[in-house]
Amino acid sequence: MVTDKVILNQIQETNAERHLLDLQLESQRYKRLRETSATRVQPKRKPKIHSPDKIVFGGLKGTLGEKTLSVGYEVEINGCKSKCIALLSRNVIIDFSNADQLKLIGIKLNQLNSKSQLSIDGVDRDIPELHKGILKIENAVAGDTFLKNTESYHYTNSNERGTKMIYVHIMDQMINKPILFHRSSLNQFSEMSFLVKFWGPIIELFFNPTEYLIQWGDTNSPYLSIINLHFKLDFRLIIKDFNSDELDVTTGELARHSSITSSKMNSDFTKSALTTKAHLNAALERMPYIPPIRLKPLLPP
Repeated sequence: MVTDKVILNQIQETNAERHLLDLQLESQRYKRLRETSATRVQPKRKPKIHSPDKIVFGGLKGTLGEKTLSVGYEVEINGCKSKCIALLSRNVIIDFSNADQLKLIGIKLNQLNSKSQLSIDGVDRDIPELHKGILKIENAVAGDTFLKNTESYHYTNSNERGTKMIYVHIMDQMINKPILFHRSSLNQFSEMSFLVKFWGPIIELFFNPTEYLIQWGDTNSPYLSIINLHFKLDFRLIIKDFNSDELDVTTGELARHSSITSSKMNSDFTKSALTTKAHLNAALERMPYIPPIRLKPLLPP
């Protein structure tokens, strides 16, 4: 005779088996869905290319900006070099000296030069007396004499003081610390070592601290986050604009001598180019009254 307890156990076992069967069926259904999604060919959505520029060349379909954007979306990403070209093209940034990029876009270098090349007048801050003296150095003794004469030179303004101290710093390193320039030191120094020991003081002396602020070592530019770029920069030069707001005008990337590779160069070049574009965008937003005809000769400090 079957008792109530036995019947209850059979019902519980049946429910457990039914629940397990439901789980197995559900698992198989999800597995089929995943396999179907993996094998289904997803249609590629072609982006709508639109650029507000009006730069046209003979034989080029559309404007220069539109063609550059199309290259950015069509180039095959199979390495650091192609990734660099794609990123720059998507931001309508063209390296006029890069024949590979120009070939992709379909423009020759002389065509670009005819419309885009600029002649920039250099800023001469040298001291003729010191410049003539350094050209006469032929040995360590002459270098030491020049260093002592430069240290006693009397400057007349802050620019001359900065130039004099640059001469003193460079000659002091060459005469008293020649090990800095030995190949073994170049390979041993870290990214920041040679900067702190040699280049950092020169750059700091060149830019007037009352007009410029220099940021060293992995800092973020606020103008990059505006366009959703969040990488850090090794060097930033900042000025005060008319409203006493900070404005980034120059950036730089550092690399140790023994770690300069093609991927490092491509990565740093991409960062610098995209950052420059962000800075120009910020400058134009601060000065919306500049007419388009004046954009070509507009040069950042």
